[in-house]
Amino acid sequence: MKALSELIFPLLAVITAFVIGGILVLIIGDDPIQTYKLLLGSALSWPDGIGYTLFYATPLIFTGLAVLVAFRCGLLNIGAEGQLYVASFATAWVGITFAQYSAWFLVPVCFLAALLGGSIWGAIPGVLKARFGSHEVINTIMLNFIAVALVSYFTQYHYKTPGDPIMETSQIGAGAHIARLGRFIPGLPERIPLNLAFVLALICCALVYLFLWRTKWGYELRATGSNPTAAEYGGISVRKQIVIAMTISGALAGMVGINEVLPLSLLRRIFRELWVHRYRRGSAGTESSCRCLAGCITVWHAHSRRDLC
Repeated sequence: MKALSELIFPLLAVITAFVIGGILVLIIGDDPIQTYKLLLGSALSWPDGIGYTLFYATPLIFTGLAVLVAFRCGLLNIGAEGQLYVASFATAWVGITFAQYSAWFLVPVCFLAALLGGSIWGAIPGVLKARFGSHEVINTIMLNFIAVALVSYFTQYHYKTPGDPIMETSQIGAGAHIARLGRFIPGLPERIPLNLAFVLALICCALVYLFLWRTKWGYELRATGSNPTAAEYGGISVRKQIVIAMTISGALAGMVGINEVLPLSLLRRIFRELWVHRYRRGSAGTESSCRCLAGCITVWHAHSRRDLC
């Protein structure tokens, strides 16, 4: 009953939004039924609609989880953009530098590079907050610009194929590629870039839930976010929890690099649509992993169909 009662208000909000949207569509002289049919049908069509919606929602799931973990500790991680930039470049750098190695070595090392790149970049504002009290919003925003500048510089002058006019790295090693789900799911063409990173994102949703609600460490992190003074009185190191939360948050955001680099063979100019534009939409659902997952898929579909307006 409790779970059902928690769904009532979100469902009412969705229904109200559809009703108001339908009225607005009717006012401008279009058919609301046909509009909603096109809106929903394009995302739920098989295989292209579902495949591309889930592929583009994958980075939103990772960044949404990143915001969720920091938010539970009373922090606002605005730096997921910079963290995923650094992690994506670290992933591409490993794939290029160690291109001669087999997939058994290269794929796990690329995964580790994404985690480390994001976690280190996330830990910096965490340490600054814990040690000096500087606000994480200001620090993460500034680090976003630093990350973009560094990645742009190294890509342009050190890791781009000579003569290539596009801002992208050279090809990563063949062993670093991860499989697309079309190889395993009947009826899903391999041309659709939906890959194993989506499965990893679902696993991360479950792991984040277990961490926050079923472990001692998650309890300490949530207690810090709920009441830092009471947490400190209860023997919890608030400074330690701030650093841990921002490090885990950065690692989750950094896993976007897995989805953006390994299936595509190179690091493309990921700022072609300014990641913060997507990531802020992906921060919907900071209450739980399930709401984060649903929110990220929903907001990406709405964003991708903005041309209907």
